[in-house]
Amino acid sequence: MPSFLKIFSFLCTLLLMSSSLVEGKERVERLLFSFDNREWKAGFQRSDPISSITEYTLNDEAVDNWTELVTVQKLVPITISAYEYYAEFIKSLKKGVNPAEVKSNVLKQKENDLLFEWAIPGNGPLAQHEWFRLIKTPQSTWVLRYTTKKLNEVEKQRPIWEKILDSAFLECSGEGK
Repeated sequence: MPSFLKIFSFLCTLLLMSSSLVEGKERVERLLFSFDNREWKAGFQRSDPISSITEYTLNDEAVDNWTELVTVQKLVPITISAYEYYAEFIKSLKKGVNPAEVKSNVLKQKENDLLFEWAIPGNGPLAQHEWFRLIKTPQSTWVLRYTTKKLNEVEKQRPIWEKILDSAFLECSGEGK
């Protein structure tokens, strides 16, 4: 019988709150998503008035030694399109490694919402595969990422994490919504 924590982790919806002033009115944004059926823990959190980051690892891992990582970030609003952000992200990534090693693919694209994947194949220390969801609002930029270093399990994890990231959504409340 699955443990309560596994069931709770699977069914639990994560709420990350962001308060912003919109035309003098308080607005709260929450990024809602689920984890897979394994047990995850918040391994790192940091926030300030304009940004936040939370990194989640599997219960038996740590943020400085992980094989799988879920990252949630709230950033300042970006002034470029979601696709332009993707292009700049990949361009920047290629500067740090052999550019031919970086593989990327847009999976779903809207004006202010983009789901893409990128990977560095092989056995080197930078080898990893990541699914990356970007959601733009007038008040902030939200990022939800699942990254794995278990490259032999990418195709097993693909349908699970593409669905999780694709089904994540922002809930807005307050007078400025």
